[in-house]
Amino acid sequence: MNDLKARRARADALAATGAVDAAIEEYDTIARAYAATGLALRAIGVCKRILELDPHHRATLCMLADLCAQRARPLDDELGDPITLDPDEAQLVAALPPPLPPDTDDDAIDLDACAAALTPRAARSLALERHADVPLFSGLPPEGFRALVEQLLAWQADDGALIVAEGEAADSVFVVVRGAARVDRGGVELATLGAGAFFGEMALLSRKPRMASVHAVGATELLELPRAVLEDLAARDPRVQQALERFCRARLIDNLARCSPLFAGVDGTAARRALSSFAARKLPAGAVVVEQGIPSPGLFIVLEGCLEVAASVGTERTPLRLLGPGEVFGEMSLLSDDGAAASVATTAPSTVLVLPRVAFAELVLAVPTVRARLELLAAQRRAHNDALLPDASDAATLL
Repeated sequence: MNDLKARRARADALAATGAVDAAIEEYDTIARAYAATGLALRAIGVCKRILELDPHHRATLCMLADLCAQRARPLDDELGDPITLDPDEAQLVAALPPPLPPDTDDDAIDLDACAAALTPRAARSLALERHADVPLFSGLPPEGFRALVEQLLAWQADDGALIVAEGEAADSVFVVVRGAARVDRGGVELATLGAGAFFGEMALLSRKPRMASVHAVGATELLELPRAVLEDLAARDPRVQQALERFCRARLIDNLARCSPLFAGVDGTAARRALSSFAARKLPAGAVVVEQGIPSPGLFIVLEGCLEVAASVGTERTPLRLLGPGEVFGEMSLLSDDGAAASVATTAPSTVLVLPRVAFAELVLAVPTVRARLELLAAQRRAHNDALLPDASDAATLL
């Protein structure tokens, strides 16, 4: 039986009738087929089904850990020497199909072409499954990956079902395994997320209420990672927290590239390349990031938290504005090459991206649109500052 959909239906039927061992055998075949074609999230979803039937079934978990997680070491034989492919194995590897996109229909997966991944391997022999780069999961060591997968929640949502609600407490991060999810805020549709998309991680980190609602589009399969599970794993293994922070930084940069007015009209690839030059800095409350009278050390973009801009004229200190996620500061000092005319300090623990002065010069030279946007922003802030500081000199610009 080469039809993957039919194999999945057979596995479900076997599980429903209590034929656990036969069902697990079918699910294991399906998981390995997904793994062989790079559909790691679907493989994880099937793996969760296996663990529901047999919580102690480790073989599939180990296979997925090799597929998705960081390799702790190269594969060696029992004598410690690297394993090389024999001619038959090389032929099988060459026959593996190319990786498929996350939204691929099961009809496109040929089980015969996945023979290398479906063939049971002897203990400590070469694992032929294709390595897949799955955000968040790929950043974990194998043991951390297995611990995480064991505690993921797998569930299905019918068409139109509410997955998360705008304004509710954020206590889970989700990933779409198959199907789609619609994101809306205040009744306005913002985006549709397809297979492989994560959502909820920003609210999860910030502990703020969810900023949007998410509904299922068609029959949708999801994996859910509760906050309590993530915090427990992070407490036991700091690499879990590091993987989450890397993942969320990449997501924040992607969101800025798509949504920040600074990069409006700029090619998405160029915007992400520019943003990748920024370094992330985590700051405690009360940290002074830019000091009045001193040139700004770089261009800053707020990722999370809140910062206050304030200027001192004589002995009087005047708050000028608050800066939140996505907002930029430091541009006036960089454009004019003068000292900053206001200070910027955090009012709460915050994370900012910073582009040093030299790299800033390269950015505005390479992407003229960004310089034009910054000059417009500077003019708007100058007018705002003049209104709040009527007795200040013309040089007392915002930044």
